[in-house]
Amino acid sequence: MTTLSQIVREVAQETKRAGMTNELVSYANQVVRELHSNPSTDNVLLYPANMKEDIIVPDAEYDTYVWTIPTAHLYQNTNAVFYSDLGIFAEEVTPRAIANCLDPHYYYRSGDSLVFAGFGAEIKIAYYLYPKGLTYYNEGDAPALWDAVAQNWAYHADYIGNEATALGLVTNWLFQRHAELIKQGIRSKVYARLADIDRARSAYAMYMQARKMMAMAELGDNNIHYG
Repeated sequence: MTTLSQIVREVAQETKRAGMTNELVSYANQVVRELHSNPSTDNVLLYPANMKEDIIVPDAEYDTYVWTIPTAHLYQNTNAVFYSDLGIFAEEVTPRAIANCLDPHYYYRSGDSLVFAGFGAEIKIAYYLYPKGLTYYNEGDAPALWDAVAQNWAYHADYIGNEATALGLVTNWLFQRHAELIKQGIRSKVYARLADIDRARSAYAMYMQARKMMAMAELGDNNIHYG
């Protein structure tokens, strides 16, 4: 349980690289994105913690409805599309396959949008988003910090907003559940950058092993989700 900023300060102190703050922040965000692929196959990992749900009310005047994906740059994959009043799960197709599609209830991805066909009055959708990149805050400026001694979150007195929003600015579920793994990933990149070959190899080996263990913990040994 921690924040990006706190991890960056810890690794900077440990590696004696206080002048590499910007690089460490970049490495931390890079590690988060790396954790969304299987280290053995590079296939995409779809974590339940990243799943979002929306209800869409389409314009019934048209045969198809184009839905612009919120935060499309973070969109990872679609889990399910359900046409509520029809009681039908829509089939995902490619635009090229539409002409041969026998089921009129379908959807497909088009750039930053999803296109739905054969829908009713309401569309329920579940999808996965990558965690957004986080920025660095100096210790006295962070909207929220994790207090490891008290085992609770401390919020900045001058922060205007709710606690959930404050946490969204400084952390995500990976920093909260897998902080040591993220630190190990950052270390491997720092030592590689410094051409410290022995430490880089050791840190990278431990990082890769921890990635596999993390995926098994979050998805199950026999339930690894691939995109």
